[in-house]
Amino acid sequence: MSHLISNKRFRHWLNRSRWIRQLSNSIENVALVAFWAICARLSPVRASGFGAAIVGALGPWTPKQEKIDGNLLVAFPEWSEKERRRVARAIWRNMGASAGEYPHVGAFGVRAGPTGIGIVTEIPPHLEPNFSGERLTVFATGHLANWEVLAAAPRFWGVDLAVVYAPISDGIADHRLRAYRELMGSRLLPRDGSAKTLLRHLHSGRPIGIVADHRVDDGEALPFFDSTKGTTLSPARLALKTGADLVAVRVERLGPMRFKISAVGPLRPPPGLADDAARARAMMTAFNRHLERWIRERPEEWVCGKRAFDKRLVKSLRQGGERVATGPEVANVP
Repeated sequence: MSHLISNKRFRHWLNRSRWIRQLSNSIENVALVAFWAICARLSPVRASGFGAAIVGALGPWTPKQEKIDGNLLVAFPEWSEKERRRVARAIWRNMGASAGEYPHVGAFGVRAGPTGIGIVTEIPPHLEPNFSGERLTVFATGHLANWEVLAAAPRFWGVDLAVVYAPISDGIADHRLRAYRELMGSRLLPRDGSAKTLLRHLHSGRPIGIVADHRVDDGEALPFFDSTKGTTLSPARLALKTGADLVAVRVERLGPMRFKISAVGPLRPPPGLADDAARARAMMTAFNRHLERWIRERPEEWVCGKRAFDKRLVKSLRQGGERVATGPEVANVP
């Protein structure tokens, strides 16, 4: 509950007490399960709309609003505060729509027609072997639109995909969420200690999927929106270790429970780099560039409730300071 309260001092006081933390976590778990129970009784389209309305109204009043605003400030410094607030409201509505769609994830494996729910694809011909399982692949994506639809790949393309699973809590809501995700058919691997399991999955000739856009404290500082972001190298390292292709995947929202999946790649390092570390940095820099382009095209679908950039940079921009582009220069990767 503390993360839903805007007052920082009150939030800190709540977090100091163990029993209050446990109580607040229980309340959040019950509230989320109740929310999904309502969405399950609605049609998929109405559940998506219900989630968009609820989260769109409540989200801007939570502390995550400050993180979203800071991310948008760094990414789009030319925007006015009014424009940032408008896009932030749209981001909250997209997040709510995605949350409301969980009880209906079974429809994610449906190929959508000209209208209606489901998925349409726009996969370049040279990448079709990657999606059919003929070519070993590490799929990397970001938190765009409802990124969860990628877990429907086993039902959609008939491949044995393994994806990294990040628990949201240690309560009933996480059990319910895992059950929803399992309906989509992918193998769910826990985030902690999953590297060896992912390698085994790849060595057996089966693809994996990783959501790779969140800032990682011990990651590599790679270019992102004229700044840098701590970026995981895991997708590139796994691809290099196994000889798999690294493919960047994009999800776009076309409407309630209606999405488009497209892809670019394979992302390969330029020749002449000294070692695998340099090659991995170049490959993930290429991924960041594609992610940045996608966000610029549809910023309202960027699920950016977690801080992406250095707090000092955000603070400087809010105080009217100069923007300084930092980070290593990495060779251009197509």
